[in-house]
This record gives sequence, C-alpha cells and structure tokens, in this order.
Amino acid sequence: MRSGIPTPNSVAQQAIIPFIAAAQDAGCRHVVYVSVFGADRARFIPHDAVEKALRESMMSSTVLRCSFFMQNLHRDLESRCGHHRARRVVRPRRRWAATFLDARDAAAVAAIALKNPAAHRDTVHHLTEPAALTMGEVAQVLTTQLGYPVGLDPVWWTQGQAACAV
Repeated sequence: MRSGIPTPNSVAQQAIIPFIAAAQDAGCRHVVYVSVFGADRARFIPHDAVEKALRESMMSSTVLRCSFFMQNLHRDLESRCGHHRARRVVRPRRRWAATFLDARDAAAVAAIALKNPAAHRDTVHHLTEPAALTMGEVAQVLTTQLGYPVGLDPVWWTQGQAACAV
C-alpha cells in the first residue's frame, strides 16, 4: 500500500482472491473473470495471481483477457488524479500502441459465458479490436470525433504515477 492507497497487488491478495474462496465455499460453480492481455506472461501484475487462484479452485472459469478499455481515455480527458487536464491524453512516452475495447462489449461476452458456462468452461478469451493505435493516433481520432483539439501529454509512467501522489 502506497500512501494509504491500496496497490493492485494488495487488492488482489486481500479482496479478489478471498472472494474466489468465498464464492467456492458458497457453492458457486462457475466464475467469469475480466483480466488483461499478457496476464499469463506478466507475473508481476495482480491478474496473474487471480487467474492462478481460479485455476486452483474447484470451480470452472472463463477468463476474458481484455485489451485497453477505451473508457479509460475518458479519465484523461476529464481529470487526471483530481487535477483538471481537459483535452489532454496522458500516457507513456514510448511509442506505445494498443488495441482498444469498449467495456460494454466485454460485458456482453461475460453475459454469454455466464448464460452458457459449459461452452466456456476453463477457457481464456482474448478480447480486442482489430487495429492497434498509438496514443498520438488516439489523440487525432478524438480531435476529429469530439470537434476540438485533443493533445498528447507524453510522460514517463513513473511521472504519471507521481502526479497522482500529490
């Protein structure tokens, strides 16, 4: 925990993994978990520990490894950690490209898996859109769609985290 704010790993260990155990103890037979791309390769992120807990449970599961949710961009356009930064997209400096997914599409897939768990038993689905965009391209698309200029505020990831700490 940093400055009283729970870290993602502490949330996984203190809330999500115990929730999985409680669901199993309550008789739940199937869980749909929204994870992230690369959770199977990035062992340091909390999603890996949660996926492992699901595999080790007695329940079946469907894991939805989602690309970057487009709704996350809204936070950048409205505010960044409580500091007003309208019309700027804050993301890492490196030439980072990502596919974006509407969270409502992920929810629709989760509903399908919950309605028919046998068809999605112990499977991993990778959810994404077809084209990867750099953050500069995202700013350009937002400029066109919103009708006002949206700039890119390229920062090192640690600088972005530091801005949240103030």
